[in-house]
Amino acid sequence: MDKMDKKSMRKAYGNKLVELASNGSDIFVVDADLGSSLKTGEFSEKFPERYMNVGIREQSMPGIALGLALNGYNVFINTFSVFVLRELEQIFQIDYTQKYNKNVNITVVGSHGGIATGEDGPTHQGISDIGAIRSIPYVRIVAPCDAVETENVLETIVNGKEKGINYLRLVRPDTPVVFDKNKFEFGKSSVLRKHQHVDYVVFSYGYTLHECLEASDDIKDFNVDVVNVSSIRPFDDGIILRYGNKKELNGFVVVEDHYKNGGLGDIVSNTMVKAGIRKKFLHIALDGFAESGTTSDLYKKYGLDSDSIKKRIEKL
Repeated sequence: MDKMDKKSMRKAYGNKLVELASNGSDIFVVDADLGSSLKTGEFSEKFPERYMNVGIREQSMPGIALGLALNGYNVFINTFSVFVLRELEQIFQIDYTQKYNKNVNITVVGSHGGIATGEDGPTHQGISDIGAIRSIPYVRIVAPCDAVETENVLETIVNGKEKGINYLRLVRPDTPVVFDKNKFEFGKSSVLRKHQHVDYVVFSYGYTLHECLEASDDIKDFNVDVVNVSSIRPFDDGIILRYGNKKELNGFVVVEDHYKNGGLGDIVSNTMVKAGIRKKFLHIALDGFAESGTTSDLYKKYGLDSDSIKKRIEKL
């Protein structure tokens, strides 16, 4: 992965919360003793009356958030993605309130997503968070690919017309910046590598998206488009149909730093089946738990690095 011009999603997240609150947004932040990791320290200093640290009681945060949201706050509750699993019952309950109150705006932030978390080891690598959240009916799921897109997502969540319960997945390592300042839209994907004649299309999000971009650039024998699926729910069904209608397209590829069950691969393959699209399909993801190591070493071992992705696509 390109080492130039990398920025931290977590720092962008923390800084953007301060910016939005300074511009008048009624943001309230709730941390589970991970303010240093989620970079919310500056927010807690500038807006102490709108900041709460509940300690290692993740299960308490959704209920607290609901009370705050019902009083008009845009609430962000923060922990590691692997610990979001502790909150599932409570997230389910606050999700149910959307049936009766459409003005509630709560964002569950899960940082350190996937094995990109690296040396923290398998106990802190969130690899099933997206699948778990997908089991709850209406929660919108977003996984930005860089710092700028993270800022764009926050703009839409806080200032957008549509309220709701959101899950925002961030990663620990810094990532290359591929986006400019633009508006993020739920239910929309963006094609970052596009060819007039396309042989394969790759769908990804977050940290692995950058590995896919590098793999696409390195493949010389045929053309590979790369699609950034930061809005995992609602999903952009239309982009599957558009590619599925291309006669020259040989197949679809999904790459994600997540357990195979429940992730983007399930969404893409199910959409293909429903639409009657008969193309090759390759899903590159995790078969189970990983181990401790650097991000680059783990990605190489589990086939998520650009070279491994390139070789898998070339064998299709």
